[in-house]
Amino acid sequence: MIEAVTKIPGLHQKRANGCQTNTIFMGWDAAAVEKAASEHAANEEKSFWDFDDKVEEEAVRKREREREQMHQDYLDTLAQKKGKSKDAKDVTEYSPVGSYIVESEYLAKNFQVCADNLRIDIHKTDTPGVFQANFEFEVFGGIMMICLQPDVLEEYCLEADRQAEFSEDSEYEEDEESESEGRTLASGSKRKASGVRGSQEMKRSKKHQPGSAQSLKYRLKIRCRETGEIEIQSETKDGTLQFADERLASFVGESGLPCWGQRFSFSARKISDVPAQSEKKEKKWAYYSERRHEYEWARRWY
Repeated sequence: MIEAVTKIPGLHQKRANGCQTNTIFMGWDAAAVEKAASEHAANEEKSFWDFDDKVEEEAVRKREREREQMHQDYLDTLAQKKGKSKDAKDVTEYSPVGSYIVESEYLAKNFQVCADNLRIDIHKTDTPGVFQANFEFEVFGGIMMICLQPDVLEEYCLEADRQAEFSEDSEYEEDEESESEGRTLASGSKRKASGVRGSQEMKRSKKHQPGSAQSLKYRLKIRCRETGEIEIQSETKDGTLQFADERLASFVGESGLPCWGQRFSFSARKISDVPAQSEKKEKKWAYYSERRHEYEWARRWY
């Protein structure tokens, strides 16, 4: 074809290579042909990436629709449960316990994490009003202890650490012989002691009425482990979970990051009243202690 074009007087042609196609531009205006050919590669690349962006944006919208539907299905189930109550005096007392899907612009921007991998599961503890939130945020995972009352939360965590320190003395001594048994005993001691002290403190503290504005803001303490280095970050950071309403079905969280010393925010929507269970023994508050960090560090290198 090019050979035939060259035989036509006044008809200009030029080949241009793009990221997807090789194109021949022809015309009677030499300047126009030259311009079209010179811009072809850039235009085709832009079109290619624009298409990629549109595909990615549609995938993001689809994922968000699916996640929103998961949350809406939970809300519908919650409404049905409440609607079955025939007694007008039967007021549903909602609980933060359950499984949540999480979004975090901070984590997505700074660590390129996928929202599909962000989860929080909130469990009851032996102490009324104190809850344990296990979380996996891809680059780090760990535990949050949450409670409406800061003083109760503080005492619970301190007591858990005290009991763990006592139990770990025996655990480390017997580690080579029976590490698994030692950890079981240690975790059992922590739960029992912290629950007793926490319950007594709870009785002395002012009670909050479910659904009141005051009862929507939970205090939290967070500890974690880096996923890459698998290193415990024993420093405790404080934060809050602000629930949207009395149903305790969604919240905005804000906390310090033990790993990086910064603060970050995240949002969560409940998809089930049943939290996912974990078989990992480290999913206890006192596991993320300075002493445990030093112990694991020593075992890694010596």
